[in-house]
Amino acid sequence: GSGFGYGVGEYGAVVAGLVKELELENGRFLLVSQGYLATQVAADYVTAAAAGTPAEMPRPSAWVALSPPWRAGKSGAPVPRSFAALSNPVLGPVLASDPTYLADNAFNSAGAFAVLESDLEVVRQPYMESGMAGFAARRAVREAVGECRSGRMMESAARAVADAGGAGVKLVVAQGLSDRWVGEEGVREWVTGADPKVALESWPQSGHFPQEDCPERVVQLLEKYADP
Repeated sequence: GSGFGYGVGEYGAVVAGLVKELELENGRFLLVSQGYLATQVAADYVTAAAAGTPAEMPRPSAWVALSPPWRAGKSGAPVPRSFAALSNPVLGPVLASDPTYLADNAFNSAGAFAVLESDLEVVRQPYMESGMAGFAARRAVREAVGECRSGRMMESAARAVADAGGAGVKLVVAQGLSDRWVGEEGVREWVTGADPKVALESWPQSGHFPQEDCPERVVQLLEKYADP
């Protein structure tokens, strides 16, 4: 009902609009992404900023990609089966209306570390207050599944990695060793092959959500690459 399509293009426009609204300057901010759809949005932003199209889109000093779904092969790391089920035309609407499935399933299936019940309550809250939250999650998952299966996700990733290096944008990839959705080895292999200069960080105490599993490490990483 909001008119927002929940696609990569729409999210990209929101990010570009936010950067413009904040009046961020060329090379004076970090672009941070995590997971499937956000990584795709960030990749497209880096490519557009590096090309200067549009001209008012500033380049970040660095792109920090947390748990990117990159892997050798056309489609990269597939969306986990439990989440891909949200794109099912029959089962999807049922699952999208279940706050416990959306919140608990995400965090408890993505790594080896349990999430505190108090934290899960916070994640569940939007889904309990409005059915639109579940609808948005389902649309976002459908978009991510489509991007993976079409091969566009890995095409965009390869282009963005090359463009980032050419435009002087540092690329930093942080991957949890306990990430059950993506896996560290495949990400490392693909990134090293795409650009050996990419900074790679492997975190033993993290699954797919490092901002939840090891927030201190994430903050340290951002501080390290933030413009002084």
